[in-house]
Amino acid sequence: MMYRRVQKTCYFGIEVKRLRCRPVTAHGAGSTPVSPAYYKIIMKLNYTLIDDFFEDVDDIRKYALSLKYIKSTNDTGWKGFRTQLFDNNILEFIKSKLIEVDENFKNLNIRAYYHYSLDNTKNEVKNFKEYRLHKDPSEWAGVIYLTPNPKENSGTTLHNDNGEIIHNIENKYNRLIFYRGNILHGVLDTFGDNLENSRLTITIFGDTIDKTSKTLI
Repeated sequence: MMYRRVQKTCYFGIEVKRLRCRPVTAHGAGSTPVSPAYYKIIMKLNYTLIDDFFEDVDDIRKYALSLKYIKSTNDTGWKGFRTQLFDNNILEFIKSKLIEVDENFKNLNIRAYYHYSLDNTKNEVKNFKEYRLHKDPSEWAGVIYLTPNPKENSGTTLHNDNGEIIHNIENKYNRLIFYRGNILHGVLDTFGDNLENSRLTITIFGDTIDKTSKTLI
């Protein structure tokens, strides 16, 4: 699989949405076409968001669907199904895109997992609404959403320490979100009854030293 570098679409602390537009022509003599794409910068706090993260996301999703997954148990801190991502090409690509956002990310050790959860994954805990909120022991954490046309309100929420939502990031195919692990956060909802229609993600952890992380995401 190829992981070609695409034009920078996000900087740390600000979200940059690429808007693809048809070329239009200004009125009047000597008019010239307006650029077919432009960038709208919106200030955001606490997280980095990059849309259209992989150019070959369909191939990556297809590969993820072919893997064997381990189901969570009562002893695992995460819930759902997970398998570790060992492909160094993907790991290096993720890191390179983060370095474009902030050069300090070059010091991160990245590890990642393919992870999916089903609608009944919520039944593995007594109170999903309370259980879903957590902090990670890793310095950084994030996800790349890998389900086309996902259920609405199935993204990730970031909270202040009082449990109040400060950001609600929607689940969008091929979107990366990346945030500090010590921010209270959680899966908003799960869905699906099999791997094909599940809430599928690449779950990412980053540290400047090796650590082991447990999370529901």
